[in-house]
Amino acid sequence: MFDDWTAKLVETLGAVTRSALDYTEWEQELREQRQELREINSLNQQIRDITHTIVQADSRVELEQSVCERLIGSDSIEFAWIGNVDLENNAVTPRAQAGAGDTYLDNVSLTLDRNTDPEPSVQALQSRDVCGSSDVPTNIQHSDWRRMAAEQGFRSVLSVPLVYREALYGTLTVYSQIKSGFPDALESVLQDLCNLIAHATAAIEQREALQTTQTTELEFEVRGEAALFCRFATVLDCEIELERIVPQKGGSTLAFFSVADGTLEKLPEEATRLDGIEKGHLIKRANDTIIQLRISEPCIASILSDRGLLLRRLFADSTRCRLTVEVPKSFDPRQAVNIIMSQYEGVQLLAKQESDTSFDPSLDTMLDTLTPRQREVVETAYRVGYFDSPRRVSGKDVAEMFDFSNSTFHEHIRKAEHKLFKNLIEDTSSSFVAED
Repeated sequence: MFDDWTAKLVETLGAVTRSALDYTEWEQELREQRQELREINSLNQQIRDITHTIVQADSRVELEQSVCERLIGSDSIEFAWIGNVDLENNAVTPRAQAGAGDTYLDNVSLTLDRNTDPEPSVQALQSRDVCGSSDVPTNIQHSDWRRMAAEQGFRSVLSVPLVYREALYGTLTVYSQIKSGFPDALESVLQDLCNLIAHATAAIEQREALQTTQTTELEFEVRGEAALFCRFATVLDCEIELERIVPQKGGSTLAFFSVADGTLEKLPEEATRLDGIEKGHLIKRANDTIIQLRISEPCIASILSDRGLLLRRLFADSTRCRLTVEVPKSFDPRQAVNIIMSQYEGVQLLAKQESDTSFDPSLDTMLDTLTPRQREVVETAYRVGYFDSPRRVSGKDVAEMFDFSNSTFHEHIRKAEHKLFKNLIEDTSSSFVAED
């Protein structure tokens, strides 16, 4: 038996030991927090530099390579690369890279096959979500990419998809020797960076499209009900052909179609029963009738437009949907193929043709100055014959299509006309030269 003094001594020593251990754990936690803060500050500094680089980049190649080179300058990233989906080869293709990872990319499998443990870049592109691993050597015997990463000294990996307005521009994947993985704060910073990269990539592609004067036309066929327009034509048992697409606020789209066959009066009501179509309206013209649809889900025309591409023609019936996409010379046609194939299953490329017609998006650029409502009113008024001479419909008739007053309709028209004439006159006035 221990006497009271010995028991109190043991109790005191135990308390001191616990305090020492708690202090040691606190110090370790504090060191880890300080290290994490240093890593975040280092990456934040790199991102400030990257932001300047992004603004100054003249091409997508320059942008992506600069981003990778800047990232490996941080304390926490040993290797960085950007890749995109090559659906023709069913794999992820590296576009830019920097750091100690050449051997890794040369040997690792980046195919899009449904593996049990795909490389994080493959997983991120397939899921469109952030993917990674904080302990790469785990299950190394059952995963080739983990074994190759471990051989390079990588202990953590994080892959973030580059997405802007539903368009997928690839993925940024970074690797670290830190065993504990990327902290949440660091992951958040990388996600913000990837949003910026995707936005800048979209801007570069659109700028290059505006500067080109030659195009390539790609014709595709989609079968089945994968495409909304195929479902529309199938359910309504009619043939439709796209006349015009008008982007709307909130990601919706206003589409005008000419229609052949089918019972026209029933089309608007039947169309709204399809998922993805909010509203339908018949517009009767002198020689034919068109249907106006408001589409709530991302529309292929809008997706292509965001990438600087133009949906030139779209035809659909109960068996197929045919698309003709106009690709500017500055844009790799294979990327256009990838975009279409990523949107639909069962896509077939029917034809590829070089075109001498100029790629002239100036009309859409001018119309983009209008508000979505103004543009909708102007487009509808034009197609029903309000601007014809003599007019085939009155302002009151068009106003009733939108369920607002005649005065509200004319207010939209006046504001839209003022903007369009202002842009037209100011853009062309500089080209007039006075002659003696």
